[in-house]
Amino acid sequence: MFSIWKSVTKSSIGFWVYRHEFHRTFRSYVTATAFTHQKGASTCQQLKSRSLLRIAGLDAKEFLQGLLTNDMHCFTASHCTSQYSMLLNTQGRVLWDLIVYKVADGEDRQEVYLAECEREFADDILKHMKKYRVRKKVDLANIHEEMHSWIVLPSGETSLSIVKNKSVVFSSTDPRVAELGHRFVLRDGIKASDVVENCQEADDATWYEQLRYRLGVGEGSIDHPPAQCFPLECNIDYLNGVSFNKGCYIGQELTARTHHTGVVRKRLMPLRLGR
Repeated sequence: MFSIWKSVTKSSIGFWVYRHEFHRTFRSYVTATAFTHQKGASTCQQLKSRSLLRIAGLDAKEFLQGLLTNDMHCFTASHCTSQYSMLLNTQGRVLWDLIVYKVADGEDRQEVYLAECEREFADDILKHMKKYRVRKKVDLANIHEEMHSWIVLPSGETSLSIVKNKSVVFSSTDPRVAELGHRFVLRDGIKASDVVENCQEADDATWYEQLRYRLGVGEGSIDHPPAQCFPLECNIDYLNGVSFNKGCYIGQELTARTHHTGVVRKRLMPLRLGR
């Protein structure tokens, strides 16, 4: 899929022309290559390669603010409910990508967040986070046996009709690109087809992966090899996954410098081969 790496050199004007042209082209490509759906049922699939981490406590927001590339304060400032983000190492290279959901405010002003991550590395991510917890009032747990992530892609222009059900822990449009549909967090034993009207599960186990590849959206260690690539190379700036206005976080210095100097020598891109 991601076999084209676009080399870029900066000139006083040329880079900025490239940058805005790339953003426009990327969005146009996403829209043009999204799956075309016929009128009918929505399509859903459980994301079995993904796991969920629970981050809760009085200091949960500030704790994540110092670790993630995105700005956690957007949950209160812009009333967003989910955001894409990455964990970097001290050299500014990508370790893991996450989708963070704000579930609710718990008791005694404790905020509760869920972080969707690659299941294979869930325990490694927890271990990494615990190194930076220090004395912060934060509880961390892997809840992959209690809840699961699902994707639901509406049919055509049809909006989703969700049945009221306490098993729906969270639902939101994918924060990266709207063409990736809706993200659901459901309790164990519940399917998306149980809570979304006129919805059927995808027959092909690679359906979600194919959808991402068509849209040019990377996810997980295969597309983002840990400690081997930089966030801007993974199009984090075009996938709403980074804030250049927030304060310090691990790996922030190199990410900000790369952004402001404008030298991104390669980017993740989809490749379509014809026969």
